[in-house]
Amino acid sequence: MPQFATTFGSLSSTVHGLVVSTILIPAALSSFFGGHLANKVGRLRGIALGAAVFGIGAAAEASSVKLGMLIAGRAVKGIGEGLFLSTCVV
Repeated sequence: MPQFATTFGSLSSTVHGLVVSTILIPAALSSFFGGHLANKVGRLRGIALGAAVFGIGAAAEASSVKLGMLIAGRAVKGIGEGLFLSTCVV
């Protein structure tokens, strides 16, 4: 995508892998706490909290102007994803 390359530059394969895995690793780690959160506040509120964190990360990622901000937004999205997906599946 030319707009992506204009904003963030050309990414090496290592950086591209880092950007992709930034959402996966926090999701895997935060999924351990999704059940505990659902027990504390209830399933619906746990899912809503995870979705809200995901939305905050999506807003940060969508408004990013530097690569670090994009990676941070994806990490926040991963935390939210782990919280709501682990609760939805159970």
